[in-house]
Amino acid sequence: MRICLYSIISLLLISCSSQTKNMISTGDLVLKGGVFKTQKWTDTLTFERKSWYKEFTLLFDVLYQKVDLQSPFAQWYSASEKETISSCSDALLVVSYHLDAKRISYSMFKEQMSKAGYEEFALEEFGQNLKLHPDYESLSLSLHKVHGFCRKGTSLDSELRISFPGFNEITLH
Repeated sequence: MRICLYSIISLLLISCSSQTKNMISTGDLVLKGGVFKTQKWTDTLTFERKSWYKEFTLLFDVLYQKVDLQSPFAQWYSASEKETISSCSDALLVVSYHLDAKRISYSMFKEQMSKAGYEEFALEEFGQNLKLHPDYESLSLSLHKVHGFCRKGTSLDSELRISFPGFNEITLH
C-alpha cells in the first residue's frame, strides 16, 4: 500500500513539474454602455484579450479591437484622433499592461506591431473617457495604458503575429 501511495505521489509530482510554466490566456472583455455629454447608450465595447503569464504572475496583458467610427463609443475620440483613424487602412484600439520591462515590455510589443506595419498614435481623449467608465476600475484595468495603432497600407502578411521569448507565437485577429 505504501509503495502504491509513493508511486502515485511521485507520478503527480513528475507530471506537475513537467508542465509549462509560461502560458498565454485568451478571452474577451466587455464594457457595457457609455455616456458622452448629453448622450447615453447601452451598446457594448468588446475587446479581445491576450495575457502572458509566468506561472501565476501576469507579465503582459493586451486588450484590442478594430476601431469602429460608427459605434457610439466613437464620440469619445477627439476630432484629431478621428482624423488620424480615418487616414488608416487598419486602426486598432489597444489597452496594455506590463509588469516588468525586463521580462516582457510594452516596447517589445510595439516593435512587433511595427514589424507588421503598424505605427502607434496617441489616444488621450478617448483614453480619458475609457478610464472613467464605471467598469474600467472594477475590471482591474487601472494600471493599463491606452494606445492607438495605425497601418496605412496593406501588408503582405495580413495576420498580426506577436512573439515573445519563451512563449508560443500568437495571432491577433
